[in-house]
Formats: sequence, structure tokens, C-alpha cells
Amino acid sequence: MNEALALAIQTEQDGIAYYTAAAERTADTLGKKMFMSLVADEQRHLAVLKKLSCEEDVCIDDLGSVMPKERLRTIFSEAGTPSADLPAEAGDLEALRLAMEMERKGYEQYRRAAVDAKDPDVARIFERLASEENEHWEILQDTLSYLEDTGNWYMWAEHRFPQ
Repeated sequence: MNEALALAIQTEQDGIAYYTAAAERTADTLGKKMFMSLVADEQRHLAVLKKLSCEEDVCIDDLGSVMPKERLRTIFSEAGTPSADLPAEAGDLEALRLAMEMERKGYEQYRRAAVDAKDPDVARIFERLASEENEHWEILQDTLSYLEDTGNWYMWAEHRFPQ
């Protein structure tokens, strides 16, 4: 197994462990759902990478047609109108920041692996993984923005200005 693939597998395993622990630690129901949704994505990524490591036939369709942002949009729609006094414990915010850093590094790692891949099909798989890690980062950024400044987040997320 090459070094990029071994690192990718370890990254996904670390992500699964981190997001599982974050979901267990987070009191907010929506936060738990978001972290568990990320666990599901990382498990799917891990399964594809393990197939690659065993030199099994893998194609881009093995990743499915999951759209992390679209799936999580329904989770956030359950929140309804945000409360003005939404508690934002520092621990939850720090967990989001650390998760964003992990996703950024994962994105960079997969982009490098895609560029370095000799097989164009493997390169496309790494490009797809990079794209999903970027979507995860955006989801986490939106969540952080929501918790830090709910009123302004709602205005920008809905693309509406106060009247």
C-alpha cells in the first residue's frame, strides 16, 4: 500500500473517532446529528479507501451520490427560527474549529494524492474525496457562524436583509 493511501485511511479513521466523540459530548440534538452525519461520510470514505488498498476494483460510483450539504440542510431546517439566547459553550465551538482544521488538512491531503496518482480513476476518487472534505469544512463553518452570531447567520444563509 502506498504512503498516500495509508495516510488517507488513517485520516478517515481519526475523523470517525473524533466525530463520534464530538457527537457523544455535544448536548445539542442538531449538533449530534451533524457530527453523526459526518461519521457516516467518513465511514463511506474509509470503505472506498480500504478497497483501494486491497487493489480491488473501485470506481467513483462506490462513493455514491451523497451530497453532504444537501443532507445536512434538512437537519438544520429542523432548527426552525433560531433562539436569540442560543447557548454556545466554548467547548462546542472549539470542537467545531478543530474539526474544520481536520477537514482542511484532509482536503489538502486528497488534492495532493489526486495530483500524484498515476491512475486517472484513482485520481478522480481522490478528487471526489477532496470535494467532500471541502463540503464538510463549509458545513462546519456555517455551523460555527450560526453559533457565534445567529442573527447575522440567519440573514446571510437565507440571503435576506432585514426590512
